[in-house]
Amino acid sequence: MTVFSFYWSCLKSAFSSGIKPLEYGFSLLAILIDAVDYFVEFPAALKAIMDEFSAPAFVIIIAVVVLIRLVRAPFQLYETERLAKEVSENARLPALEVSLPTPPVVNSISLSGNTSESLAGNRQTVISCFENDVVALVVKNCGDFIASQCQARVLSITLRLPNEDQALEIVESINIPWIKEDPEGSHVIDIPPNDKRRIWLGGVRQHGHFWLFRDIKALPIEYQQLLGAAGMYEVILQIDGANIPPQHVRLEIVTSEGPKVENGFQRGKVSVRILANENLLTA
Repeated sequence: MTVFSFYWSCLKSAFSSGIKPLEYGFSLLAILIDAVDYFVEFPAALKAIMDEFSAPAFVIIIAVVVLIRLVRAPFQLYETERLAKEVSENARLPALEVSLPTPPVVNSISLSGNTSESLAGNRQTVISCFENDVVALVVKNCGDFIASQCQARVLSITLRLPNEDQALEIVESINIPWIKEDPEGSHVIDIPPNDKRRIWLGGVRQHGHFWLFRDIKALPIEYQQLLGAAGMYEVILQIDGANIPPQHVRLEIVTSEGPKVENGFQRGKVSVRILANENLLTA
């Protein structure tokens, strides 16, 4: 902003509210004086003084008001520019949008084990580890800058029972992974602008058992049995980062045993929906 434009902006700000409110005020005052004079006649000397000084008083008051506005104008301009700059910068900061994938549950069978062959040529496969469908969330960075050091944590898990709710105790938050193939080494990631990442919450077994998507041995013993048997769970996650405000996501996850199959792998049934998604900075 040049010097000329600055002073011009100050002048416009000083007169921006206009003189009309003062004119209306003086007009209302004159009407009130006339109304009072109609019922109680003023002395002639007082009326002469009022008539003589009403116009100068109006000019003086307007000048004082404009002068006060002119003195305040630079501060008002600074505050207006500061707020506009803050709004613009906030609009460009990383902003995470959380949603469910399509379909809401990721169909993903991953098996591990070994196959042995006898001297007669027969082979037998032993499955030592498996994972069926996975509950995941899609996180998109809608801002113009990279979202740095993003983490997703489980804060609480509540099992919904027919008669009452049973809270599964969590003393400390539990990190959940961003990369499916690296559940123990992907707890912190960066999300580029307009890019998406997935949070892998848990896997569903054939009888509806639902377990955190973590290596059992990497969890403290008191957390290795979190979630578990088929049922209705409410899970609260927190997503935060170095340059993003924390937000809470509340999920409802319902698991049950899948239909029996003659051939192939029996899958568990699971449904998931987002109950709430709250930005803690604006809540």
